[in-house]
Amino acid sequence: MATLLVLTVFTIFDIPSPSFDPSLSWFTLETEHFAVHFSCRGRLTEERVRFAQDVADICEEVHATLTPVVGWVPDGRTQVVIADFYDFHNGWAAPLPDNTITIIPTPPAGSRVNDDNWLRTLIIHEYSHILQFDMAKGTSALLRKLFGRLVIPNAILPVWLTEGYAVYNETRFTGFGRLRSSEHEMMLRCASLSKRLLSIDRCGTYELQRFPAGTAPYLYGSRFLAHLARKVGPDAPDRFNHANAGYPPFFENCAARSVYKSDLCRLWQRWLDSVRTSSAAAESLISRQPLTRLSRLTNEGFWTGSPCWSLGGREVYYIADNGREYPAIKAIDPATGDSRVLHRGLLTGSMSLSPDGRQLAFAEFRLSRNGYWFSDIFSLELATGRLTQLTHNLRARDPDFAPDTSLLVFVTNHDGQNDLCLLDLKTGTVSNLTETQDRTSFHSPRFSPGGRLIAVGVNRPGGYSDIELIDLTTGWTIPVTHDRCLDLSPCWSRTGKTLFFVSDRTGLFNLYGYNIESQQLFRCTNVLAGVFEPAVSPDNRRIALVSYSADGNDISLIEMNRRDWQEAEPVQDTFPFIEPAITPRPSQLYYYNPFPTILPKFWLPWFAWQSDWEAGAFTLGWDALQLHTYQLAAGYRHQANTPFMTLSYSWSRYLPTLTLSADLDLSKQSSSVTLSFPFLATKSGQWLDLGSRFNHETTVSVGFDAGWLFSNARSYRFSVAPVEGRTLGLLADARSRSILSEQDRIRLIAHWSEYFGFPPKTWSLCLHIAAGTAFGDTSANSAFRLGNRAGLFQVRGYPEPDSARRNIAATGLQLRLPLWWIERGIGTAPVFFQNVNGAVFCDWGTSWNGAPSAISSDGHRLGTGIELRLDFILARYLPLSITTGLAFGLSPELSNNWYLGVNSDLLSFAKRESRQQELYPRRLPLIE
Repeated sequence: MATLLVLTVFTIFDIPSPSFDPSLSWFTLETEHFAVHFSCRGRLTEERVRFAQDVADICEEVHATLTPVVGWVPDGRTQVVIADFYDFHNGWAAPLPDNTITIIPTPPAGSRVNDDNWLRTLIIHEYSHILQFDMAKGTSALLRKLFGRLVIPNAILPVWLTEGYAVYNETRFTGFGRLRSSEHEMMLRCASLSKRLLSIDRCGTYELQRFPAGTAPYLYGSRFLAHLARKVGPDAPDRFNHANAGYPPFFENCAARSVYKSDLCRLWQRWLDSVRTSSAAAESLISRQPLTRLSRLTNEGFWTGSPCWSLGGREVYYIADNGREYPAIKAIDPATGDSRVLHRGLLTGSMSLSPDGRQLAFAEFRLSRNGYWFSDIFSLELATGRLTQLTHNLRARDPDFAPDTSLLVFVTNHDGQNDLCLLDLKTGTVSNLTETQDRTSFHSPRFSPGGRLIAVGVNRPGGYSDIELIDLTTGWTIPVTHDRCLDLSPCWSRTGKTLFFVSDRTGLFNLYGYNIESQQLFRCTNVLAGVFEPAVSPDNRRIALVSYSADGNDISLIEMNRRDWQEAEPVQDTFPFIEPAITPRPSQLYYYNPFPTILPKFWLPWFAWQSDWEAGAFTLGWDALQLHTYQLAAGYRHQANTPFMTLSYSWSRYLPTLTLSADLDLSKQSSSVTLSFPFLATKSGQWLDLGSRFNHETTVSVGFDAGWLFSNARSYRFSVAPVEGRTLGLLADARSRSILSEQDRIRLIAHWSEYFGFPPKTWSLCLHIAAGTAFGDTSANSAFRLGNRAGLFQVRGYPEPDSARRNIAATGLQLRLPLWWIERGIGTAPVFFQNVNGAVFCDWGTSWNGAPSAISSDGHRLGTGIELRLDFILARYLPLSITTGLAFGLSPELSNNWYLGVNSDLLSFAKRESRQQELYPRRLPLIE
């Protein structure tokens, strides 16, 4: 039980931890309730200190605003880490070992959700998590006093209750938020009209693969809590959190009955009924005017976008990010529907075609220095496929070519804000077009056909998301819109007389056209869902845009029929004006010190069995930046009749990462030292490990080992194993009498796994080859054995492992495919069944002593069989698999072996790092 609880803790709080650049210096700015940690390259800069002070001031204001309403004040300071290593907008919160918030300070420019202050909204969301997780009352409060901060009953609520509460608060305490978002209203309406509303059991984890995937808990949870708040009172979600904080884990229905007078499943169903009613009424209202006819081009779904016409209008280029393949730029023929892939990469933002039609400019994320995910501008020569990087480390996106191809305008990200820049394509010189100081952000700049004007989407503090024109001749800024609705994605007609953009000024995202000469604004579409990112065809007759459906986003076409345009409705601003009292707070600035946050914050009784039963106590911890991590257990071993202590410590401040471990009792002692060198690239990873091991039982022995691993294996949505790429590895260990070992022996292993995906793409065919040899003392003939369980040298189908020998080789072929994507739970029970998948396999291996000619008839094995696996999530965060299989040994004798096991990705050889990329482990067993 203790082991399962510790694994669950690791899963919940295995938060993203960047591999920090060793050249960074870290500082802490401390206020009354927060410690804000931020980095500089070299000396402290005024810009970084100013931004850290802004974050600290907002945190203190958010604390003063939320705590009286929520009714909870956390003990001690909340740690806030500014992780300026990514060019995307995000953040996360964790209550263990200390209350910690991580902020990625990238403005959400171009987002379909508006903000009056994006940084404050982000902090409100994450601090809401901290307040919710930190609560402990009644029995839970007593247990926390005994065991420490591990007692956090609200942290393992269904995810829709945690994310829904944070979204509810970001709306309650700001003028905007996702509950006032036209996009979220659109998503729920489309799901309802398509009869695809999600039941409560499908929103309890982040692991839903079908659309809307990981956004489902945010969308459904917040709307459901807002519905309950309207019925019971605006403080109902707060009262629920207080009530649940006094119950044991997974008793949230008891808290619901005390606050909402019914269980959550019944309440959810009633809410869905109200959604169906309101969606049908909205459809009827929208359909009073003729609906715009959309001609759908793609069937990608999910996050498809960024349409751009080819020079002659024969193709539309777009970005396909559907999760079923590596993201790609594709070209589709509107006449035939045929599509082709132009380029694959981690793409972001909008694209632009050069006026001569030869180059396509776009932004792509690249991984650098093992931890920076920054975007830069690239150009693709369409005729040859040649890729050229146009910007370097400028954190750039949203490029657009000038009409004479002399300049490229783009958006750059730095220090929590955006600016517009111009790149001279002849000289490579970059100049700033703007120099913002007030958190203004930009998106989708577009040159006018004449080249004098640049239309750009601008987000200004206060919730003003507008379209503006920049006159390159005079430097003037000319507003096209100035209101608090969401205006996005400007796009010029080919004549330059009309500027198109998307707006939600009526509560629906429609296409609008602004006449430059008359300054009249027209609504050009009337759609049931929403349209985004317009692009006008070269003949000025059609517009490609992103259309939304219950499957996600796709590319559609509309005819440019000016007779159907209507004068735009006046804006009715219904958003509240909230002016928070953000004032400078007293603070202290000093170099980062890890020790205040690294001390143990909890302990647990520990019961485990490996080769002996042991009982004792266990703790673990890390500092705010996760530069130091440790695990410590101590207790008593039953059979050995001895006290014991085990310790593992890692230091990752510099490259390499240093890991120390020890297992000590009165009868034996062992320890190890490992140096790990990661070399991570955008589409692959390499690791080099060097280690030394010390053992003392009846004698003393010292050994050395080394390992290298390369992997670019990848799996995608709805695949249950990697479907492309490979892993390659080399392993070695050595013992020597000269360094206290009983023998001179060296073992060497090479292994290779190749993954073949074929239609359907979710099928995975893996070819695995491994070989090993040992030399030195004659005792080396105990080096390797063919095993009957998972490992490098497995041959399934035999009840026992083979005899140990000096040399070994094995190969296998396995086809694994999903049989049933269940993606269901049982009400609010803490279990979510993901899928059932199956495999057929064939294994062969041989081992021998001496030369290859010494291979005997009993030195090889051949096996085949079938396997079924159920993947599911337990306790809402812990990934588990139940595997059963029947394997048959075919040679040298007939046998069979039925097996059943439970495993977790936390313990398996292949831990999934992301849906796009599989980065395999650095250590594999040398001996089965």
